[in-house]
This record gives sequence, structure tokens and C-alpha cells, in this order.
Amino acid sequence: NTTHDRVVDRFQIVQYPLGAGHLETHSDPYHNQRLLVSGFLSKRGKDFSQGGLYCYKKDKSIIDGEKNIDVGDMMICYATILHGVSTIDPARKVNFNSPRGRWFLGLYSNDSDNVKKRRTTKSEGKNFPSPSLPF
Repeated sequence: NTTHDRVVDRFQIVQYPLGAGHLETHSDPYHNQRLLVSGFLSKRGKDFSQGGLYCYKKDKSIIDGEKNIDVGDMMICYATILHGVSTIDPARKVNFNSPRGRWFLGLYSNDSDNVKKRRTTKSEGKNFPSPSLPF
């Protein structure tokens, strides 16, 4: 699809660099894609030491998503689950030229920027803050 179509399928590879990478708590729109499909290209304990994927349960308790993730694993979950990425190795000095950090693959079907009243990620960071370390 192109940006003139209503939905654009996207293949995204993201580096969350040491000392800087994070993504606030949010849910994703589900009108184009009910499920999120994610791939993991790094491993906590090898490529970074702290931080990473977390999800909130209905009772507001937190699940450490990185705990059982290995390189090459895939995840499928409902887009409406509150989730985010806590800061990767926050005590480290940021080096944007380094390949080290957390690497992630995302497959998405988003509204084009040309769609009026485009639906995007819904931030919940104020009500559901990123968990404090250690994660």
C-alpha cells in the first residue's frame, strides 16, 4: 500500500540504545490489526542488562516481558494490552553509534497520514508509568 491508501502495512526494525531507549506505556489501535506481531533480535543479559518490554495486567500489576525472551522469539498479543519498554541500561552513557542495545521487529498495519481523524497509539503513561528497575 502507499500513503494514498487508507492502511499502510509496515515492517519496522528498532534499536533501543543503551542509556536512552524506552517507549512509554500505551495501547495500539486495533481497527486495522487486532493482534500485534513482534520479533526479538536481542536478549537481556547478553545485549543489554536492564529494562525492556513490560505489560500491565488488569489488576495493574506488571509483567516483565523480557524475562523469558530469547533472540528469534516471536510474540503475538492483542493490540489493546497496555505495554511499553522501560529504559535500556539507564546508568549507561548513550552512544548512538553503537549497535548494542535492545533490537525489535514490529509488523504493523497503520492508518495512512492521509486519513482524516487518523487513529494512532494511545498513551497511558500518566496513569500507568513505566516500571522502576530492576527489570
